[in-house]
Amino acid sequence: MWFRPTIRELPQARYAFEATGSVNLAPGEYTIRTISDDGLRVWVDGPVGLGSRRLAIIDLSPRAHMPMSNEDGSLWIVLNGEIYNFHELRRDLIGKGHQFRSNSDTETILHLYEEEGVECLQRLRGMFAFALWDAKRQTLFLARDRLGKKPLYYYHDRNVFLFASEPKAILQDPHVRAEADPEAIHHYLTYGYVPGAHSAFRGMRKLPPAHRRRDFVRRLRPRDIRRNAGLTRPSHLGKSVGLAVLIRARLPCP
Repeated sequence: MWFRPTIRELPQARYAFEATGSVNLAPGEYTIRTISDDGLRVWVDGPVGLGSRRLAIIDLSPRAHMPMSNEDGSLWIVLNGEIYNFHELRRDLIGKGHQFRSNSDTETILHLYEEEGVECLQRLRGMFAFALWDAKRQTLFLARDRLGKKPLYYYHDRNVFLFASEPKAILQDPHVRAEADPEAIHHYLTYGYVPGAHSAFRGMRKLPPAHRRRDFVRRLRPRDIRRNAGLTRPSHLGKSVGLAVLIRARLPCP
């Protein structure tokens, strides 16, 4: 997955994903295609591209493939994880006039974003990391669940923004050098893990749990990185845990 501010300096772009497939595109070419036997699919439009290798659990049909778009193609999303309360959200959105093409939880995020923008995060319950491209606003929106169960790594410099669920996917880009971050290694040897936004690789960061990030394509720098508001308060923890157990118990793979 990548994000570039301009394509004028790129006569041809080549990007690889998890060392199993690649796609070659001329500038301005739009595509969505499957490029490996295990379901790796990519979508590209100008300087922006999303890729996904889906582990299908909810809605196994092709309608739920990712990257996924809304009806007019102005929003595109890739999701890692599950939205536990998507049934309730779906009913509410259908009542407001939204039309669904699949039975997936991923599509629920698209329609909820159409309705509420970045504040849609307040209504999501689950384990997730996702990236959503908003073509009308020319923004890339990244978000991670409250406890950080699903990882989200990113790398950026003045020319490129890359993100993935694992560092090895980002390291496939020739612009990224696999160099250890001494400070992160020190944290790992001290605490047994790499805390906060650090990663084991120099220049590569993690989006922290319960955080969101928005980037504008022409600036290639974060306009908005913040912790998600409205997290569960300790006084409500017991009720929230009980509700979470009920929601998860009805999932196909609880």
